[in-house]
Amino acid sequence: MFFLGFLLNLVNLPISISAVTQIEEEYLSKVSGIINAFALATVPITSFIVGIIIEYISTRMLFGLFGIITSIIFLLQIFNKYLDKLNY
Repeated sequence: MFFLGFLLNLVNLPISISAVTQIEEEYLSKVSGIINAFALATVPITSFIVGIIIEYISTRMLFGLFGIITSIIFLLQIFNKYLDKLNY
Protein backbone atom coordinates (compact mmCIF):
# COMPACT_ATOMS: atom_id res chain seq x y z
CA MET A 1 0.00 0.00 0.00
CA PHE A 2 2.78 2.43 0.88
CA PHE A 3 4.47 1.72 -2.44
CA LEU A 4 1.29 2.38 -4.44
CA GLY A 5 0.68 5.63 -2.55
CA PHE A 6 4.24 6.68 -3.25
CA LEU A 7 3.89 5.92 -6.96
CA LEU A 8 0.61 7.82 -7.19
CA ASN A 9 2.29 10.89 -5.76
CA LEU A 10 5.04 10.62 -8.37
CA VAL A 11 2.38 10.88 -11.07
CA ASN A 12 0.14 13.40 -9.32
CA LEU A 13 2.81 15.96 -8.45
CA PRO A 14 3.96 16.74 -12.03
CA ILE A 15 0.35 16.92 -13.21
CA SER A 16 -0.55 19.33 -10.40
CA ILE A 17 2.50 21.50 -11.05
CA SER A 18 1.72 21.55 -14.76
CA ALA A 19 -1.88 22.58 -14.09
CA VAL A 20 -0.78 25.43 -11.83
CA THR A 21 1.77 26.70 -14.35
CA GLN A 22 -0.42 26.36 -17.46
CA ILE A 23 -3.77 27.66 -16.21
CA GLU A 24 -4.16 31.42 -16.04
CA GLU A 25 -4.18 32.73 -12.48
CA GLU A 26 -7.69 34.18 -12.74
CA TYR A 27 -9.11 30.74 -13.65
CA LEU A 28 -6.99 28.65 -11.32
CA SER A 29 -9.41 28.76 -8.38
CA LYS A 30 -12.36 27.85 -10.62
CA VAL A 31 -10.52 24.94 -12.22
CA SER A 32 -9.29 23.72 -8.83
CA GLY A 33 -12.83 23.96 -7.45
CA ILE A 34 -14.23 21.92 -10.32
CA ILE A 35 -11.54 19.27 -9.97
CA ASN A 36 -12.06 19.04 -6.20
CA ALA A 37 -15.85 18.90 -6.60
CA PHE A 38 -15.48 16.07 -9.08
CA ALA A 39 -13.10 14.21 -6.79
CA LEU A 40 -15.45 14.57 -3.82
CA ALA A 41 -18.46 13.56 -5.92
CA THR A 42 -16.78 10.27 -6.77
CA VAL A 43 -16.51 9.25 -3.09
CA PRO A 44 -20.16 8.19 -2.57
CA ILE A 45 -20.31 6.62 -6.02
CA THR A 46 -17.18 4.59 -5.34
CA SER A 47 -18.43 3.64 -1.87
CA PHE A 48 -21.66 2.35 -3.41
CA ILE A 49 -19.83 0.33 -6.06
CA VAL A 50 -17.33 -1.11 -3.57
CA GLY A 51 -20.21 -1.95 -1.22
CA ILE A 52 -21.80 -4.05 -3.94
CA ILE A 53 -18.52 -5.69 -4.99
CA ILE A 54 -17.57 -6.59 -1.41
CA GLU A 55 -20.68 -8.77 -1.19
CA TYR A 56 -19.19 -11.08 -3.81
CA ILE A 57 -15.43 -11.08 -3.22
CA SER A 58 -13.20 -10.92 -0.16
CA THR A 59 -11.61 -7.73 1.13
CA ARG A 60 -8.16 -9.15 0.44
CA MET A 61 -9.05 -9.82 -3.18
CA LEU A 62 -10.58 -6.35 -3.50
CA PHE A 63 -7.39 -4.68 -2.27
CA GLY A 64 -5.37 -6.81 -4.67
CA LEU A 65 -7.68 -5.92 -7.55
CA PHE A 66 -7.46 -2.19 -6.82
CA GLY A 67 -3.70 -2.49 -6.45
CA ILE A 68 -3.46 -4.07 -9.90
CA ILE A 69 -5.75 -1.44 -11.43
CA THR A 70 -3.77 1.38 -9.80
CA SER A 71 -0.50 -0.10 -11.04
CA ILE A 72 -1.86 -0.34 -14.59
CA ILE A 73 -3.02 3.29 -14.48
CA PHE A 74 0.38 4.32 -13.14
CA LEU A 75 2.21 2.49 -15.93
CA LEU A 76 -0.08 4.01 -18.56
CA GLN A 77 0.73 7.48 -17.21
CA ILE A 78 4.47 6.81 -17.31
CA PHE A 79 4.28 6.02 -21.02
CA ASN A 80 1.79 8.79 -21.84
CA LYS A 81 3.47 10.93 -24.51
CA TYR A 82 1.25 13.92 -23.74
CA LEU A 83 2.56 14.14 -20.18
CA ASP A 84 6.12 14.30 -21.53
CA LYS A 85 5.20 17.44 -23.49
CA LEU A 86 3.89 19.30 -20.44
CA ASN A 87 6.23 22.00 -19.21
CA TYR A 88 6.64 21.54 -15.47
